[in-house]
Parts: sequence; C-alpha cells; structure tokens
Amino acid sequence: MDYIRRIALSLLPKGIRKKAVINAKRRFRKIYVGKDPEEKAKRYVADKCLICLAFFVGTCVFAGIYAYKNGKSNVDVIKRPGENEAEKIVNLVADVDSEIESISIVISPVKKSREEAYKCIEEGYKKAVKLLLGENEDLSHVTNDLYFVPEIKEEDVSITYDSDNYDLISNTGEIVSLDNEGKCNVIMRVSCGDYEKEYKVPVIVVKCEKMDVEKYVQDYVDSQDGTNGMVSLPDIMDGKNLTYKYSKDIGIVFIIIIGFALSVSMFFIKDRDINEMMEMKEEEMAMDFPDILSKYSLIVGAGLSNVNALEKIVRDYEKSGEKRYAYEEIKQMLKEIKIGINEKDAYEKMGKRVGLSGFVKWAVLMQENLTRGNGNLIFELNKELRSASEERRRIMRIRGEKANTKLVFPMVMILAITLLIIIMPAFMGLKGGL
Repeated sequence: MDYIRRIALSLLPKGIRKKAVINAKRRFRKIYVGKDPEEKAKRYVADKCLICLAFFVGTCVFAGIYAYKNGKSNVDVIKRPGENEAEKIVNLVADVDSEIESISIVISPVKKSREEAYKCIEEGYKKAVKLLLGENEDLSHVTNDLYFVPEIKEEDVSITYDSDNYDLISNTGEIVSLDNEGKCNVIMRVSCGDYEKEYKVPVIVVKCEKMDVEKYVQDYVDSQDGTNGMVSLPDIMDGKNLTYKYSKDIGIVFIIIIGFALSVSMFFIKDRDINEMMEMKEEEMAMDFPDILSKYSLIVGAGLSNVNALEKIVRDYEKSGEKRYAYEEIKQMLKEIKIGINEKDAYEKMGKRVGLSGFVKWAVLMQENLTRGNGNLIFELNKELRSASEERRRIMRIRGEKANTKLVFPMVMILAITLLIIIMPAFMGLKGGL
C-alpha cells in the first residue's frame, strides 16, 4: 500500500505536492503534540490523490462504456419520445456506400390519433404552405423534397397531402427522380373538426444534381405513422445503400470534464476530515481549560512555582490513563523546559501552538509570574477562570442543540409510524363496512 501511495504522490506536480504536505504537517502538528507528522502528512496527501485518481478513472471507464455501447452496432430503428414528451434530435453517422456523413434527425413524439381542430382553416393553410417549401427557396423552383407537415398546432388543424403527378412528387413529398422536372399540384386537405377544405398548390420541379442525405432521412422519418412507437430509417437512397451509427456526441467529453473537475474538488474536500479533527481538539481543550486553570490557581496559591504546579497537574492527569489534548500540550511544554528551553519562551510557544485565546492569556500570566511574582496573579486567574467557564457552557449548549437536531428525524419517523398504526385499522374497518 505504501508503494501505491508513493506512486500516487509522485503524480502531483512538485510544487503542489510540497505545499500540500507542508499544510498537512502544520495541521497534524497541532493535533499530534510532540510527534513528527512528516510521514502521516505524506500518507494523508497520498490518500487524497488516490481518491481523486480512482474517481477520475471510474468516470473515464463509464464514458468509455457509454461510447462503446452507442457506437458498436448499426442503428435500424429509433424509439420515439412518449406522447407527452417533446420531440428529440438524434445525431447519426450515415454511411452511404462507405461515404460518411454526420446528420441530425428530428424524431416527433408518439401520437394516439389526429387531434380535433378548432381554429381557422385559412390560417392553417397559409402556415402549411410556408412550411411546404422545406429547404426550397420557392415553389416555382423545387429541387429538394417538400415538407408535408401533418398538423399546425398553433391553429389546431390537421392536414393530409397528395400529388396529381406521381412521376414528379410522391404523396409523401419526395422528389421521385432527380432527372425529372415539370409542373404538378400538391393537394392539401386541411380539416378543422367536422370541416375540411381542399387546396391545390402549384409546384414546379427542376433537376437537382445531388439530394441532401439529412433532408432525405428526415422526410422519410416524418412520413411514417406517428402512432408507431419505433421509427425505421431508410436503407437505400437513390440506389445507394444507407447505414447509420450514433455519432459521438459532446456528452462523453462533458462527462470526462465533469469527472475531472469533481476529482480535483475531492482533493480539497478531503481536507474537511483534518479540519473536523482540529475543531474537535479545540473544543476538547476549551472544555478542559477551566479545570486546568482551577488546579493551577490552587497549587500556585499554595506557594508552588509554575513548573512544580504544572508537573503536579500532569502527574494527576497521567493517573487517569486518558489522553487529552490540553494536558498533552502541557507535557510537551514541560519537556521543552527540561531540555533547556527558556521557561518564558516555552510558555510563549505553548500559547502560539494552541492558538486559543484562553491559553494565550494563561501563557502571558505565567510569564508575568516569573518576572513580577504572584501578587496580582490569583485575581487575574479567577477572572480568566470565569471567562473559560462561560466558554465551556457555550460549547455544551451548542453540543446539546446539535444532538437535538439529530433527534428530529427519528422523532418524525416515530410519529408517522404511530399515526399509521392508529389510522390503518380505522381505515380498514371503514372499508369493510362499505
């Protein structure tokens, strides 16, 4: 596992790796008093890298499976959207005798039957004629298939189409042959409720050298029965074979980008663990501080020196066999004094290391006790003790509020179950009586 951690750590750029390890060491040094957190910090940063790497690799695997699933086989049919869903656009790769072309097909939703129309036939006819053009500039110069729109939803009308010359235009609006040209009429039957009116729209078809694949496939799709849940695709166009595959849409790239962004964010989110440990340490030290201050005040008031008073507090603590951060800080401070660090400097280092305002003030009071004596010390200690006790009460109140919040959901569940037990027999009895 350590080998894997070293590999994961080496993947980070040197500057980022060094900064991350230094930050972790600084935080762990506050949590693990008197110990060198170098290895622990490196393992912590390596674990963060492994989590991010695993998340990103998983995202890439998912994207690969998604791409393989969409592109491994030919597409023969496409499922329509549900009746109440919007039309969807399907991106395809059309293979026309080994000539590849990307196309976008609009698939309309499933319809149960033609809707009854209640609006003006004339307005529906005008809009249908405009849509009839499709990709043509005007009806006197038709080179592409006509667009036979089956209904105008804005006007609530339905339309059927026919042609009086099937040599030019079929009843689906397709140009029958690119080599033919001439005049014909498109017969439009526009119905509105029980009313129907027939129109003849003159059309002039001219020769076109090449038919648009996308338009051809789209018209083929639109010409099919809207009540069928599946849409078939044409396999021949102008005597040439047609095959399709789903095009590789931007969704795969988007998934990978999102996965990478989330992986990077998880590297920093993991820091919440160490932040929670630091918060727990600070709360615990604030809870223990009034007891430490009270003992120190009594012992120093009895005439003992700072060091003797602190050693007495540590001896009593070690008898309990329990590990508490505040007492460990005092032990570390006494070790520094024993190895030759100036007593005043040791107090100052302890205050800075802990960082809590109460410990900083206590360190200042112990420094003043060395230089000025304890004439006014007991008064200042009692003043600080009152402040520390108030802080402990505040922390206990916050903890109680958090505990109450956690109990809300179980209480709601118990209430729901109780109501269910009471209501169900009454409901079943009422149902039996009926």
